[in-house]
Amino acid sequence: MAELIHGIISSCSQTLHALRILRSHGMPDVALFEVFRGVVIAKLCYAASAWWGFASADDIQRLNAFIWRSIRHGYCSPDTNLANIIDTAHDTLFQQVLNDPTCHKRAVVTARVRFSLS
Repeated sequence: MAELIHGIISSCSQTLHALRILRSHGMPDVALFEVFRGVVIAKLCYAASAWWGFASADDIQRLNAFIWRSIRHGYCSPDTNLANIIDTAHDTLFQQVLNDPTCHKRAVVTARVRFSLS
């Protein structure tokens, strides 16, 4: 898991370098926030539903340190919280599966929810 987190952070760090160049060419902070959210947060959240539960406290600390560093350098909004973003995305995906009658995974998820509630 540590290798996965390291790879994600390395890739996102390269994007921070690109953001630094965009800022030096006059891109406003609001636009930098949008690019950060569209690129970096998307990279951090990609398949997070699959690996987030297996991440250790050290892994999550490294991810949060990356976000805090990005906030400190002014690349993202100070209210950015990776855990909340991932939890919201996970909940949204779960609700979409439950509410989509054509989804083939719906029966499995519904059965598991009924089993865990009883």
